[in-house]
Amino acid sequence: MRFWRLLTGAIAILLVAGVYIYSTHRSRPIPYHLARMDTLRTEARKLEHDTGERRSPLAFRDYTHLYTIMWCLKGKHSWAEDWQKEQQALVELGYFQQRELTLSNRQVPFRGPNAQLDPAVQKAFFGGLDSPWFVAIDQQRPYWVRVTGTNLDAFEEIIKRWDAQGAR
Repeated sequence: MRFWRLLTGAIAILLVAGVYIYSTHRSRPIPYHLARMDTLRTEARKLEHDTGERRSPLAFRDYTHLYTIMWCLKGKHSWAEDWQKEQQALVELGYFQQRELTLSNRQVPFRGPNAQLDPAVQKAFFGGLDSPWFVAIDQQRPYWVRVTGTNLDAFEEIIKRWDAQGAR
């Protein structure tokens, strides 16, 4: 009799734990990917200034660090590839949104911050890694913008207002 009580109790505990894990499994990866993006933001300050690439190990001693070994084993991904991967993971989890916009009256400003740009537009395009929006532009398509982030309606409103001013 005691065996059956223990078995029933163990099954009940496993069921409760299973329901809890199943109900929260979608929310756990989001903090992981956000933390990973914070790590990449910190790492961005250590990138090569001229190429934007991660520094390659210079001495034999550098190859003995766990971080370097893991980087080599993972295929020496660039910082930008890791950043895109984390963004895409957050899009798939529903935390970020992603939209593509086509401008009708202006071209995307490709150069860095410009004094002639409206401050809101400047922040939208060149807000950096602390911006709520991450903008991808293609010089082959000067009227195309892909934006990833939260509250994309605000971004779209800023850009559409700026684009409409170019028609005047």
